[in-house]
Parts: sequence; C-alpha cells; structure tokens
Amino acid sequence: MARAFEMTSSSPINDLTVSEEFPNCVNVEYTPSPQKLEASTLNDEEKDRASSVRLKLMLINGRDNYLCIYPINTRPTHSDFLKHKYSKIESITLEGNRSHSSLF
Repeated sequence: MARAFEMTSSSPINDLTVSEEFPNCVNVEYTPSPQKLEASTLNDEEKDRASSVRLKLMLINGRDNYLCIYPINTRPTHSDFLKHKYSKIESITLEGNRSHSSLF
C-alpha cells in the first residue's frame, strides 16, 4: 500500500507547500517538520540542509490534463528518508482523458 504521510493528531500540516505554477496548475512540495527531522537518522549536516529544502511531491496540471507524482520517502524512520522511493523511477505521470477535463 502506498503511504505518503503518517498522519496523527500531532502531525503539522505545514510539511506541505502548495503553490500555483500558472493558472490551473499547482505544485505540491514537502519540507520535513523539525519533529520529523529529529526523529530521523540523518546526521546534523543533513538535518540542516533538509530543514530548508522543498522536495517536489506532485504537479497537478489541469490545463494540460495530467498529474505527475514524484515518489519520495517521507517517513523519518525509513533508512532512505527524503530520497527517491524507487531506484529507477523518478516520477509517475497520469494523463487524463481530454473529453473529461472537468476532472481537474
């Protein structure tokens, strides 16, 4: 089962940043919270870098009718925290049916 985030009542919502790239297209990015960085096995230098980086998770393009997913490990206890989830897959693109553009 695919799981992007462990959601608990204490999980901050500010791990995600949603920004409009252009009309009808949004970018979703992830920056780990200080709590997740503290729970990770990253060394201090990696934690400092990770605290200011935004990792792209998803691009939702309604104009061109596609969704692009960038699978990364967001669980702080995972050995590949903040790295690509799959060794040979950088992104997964799902194209919509042009006749159903109202889906986006």
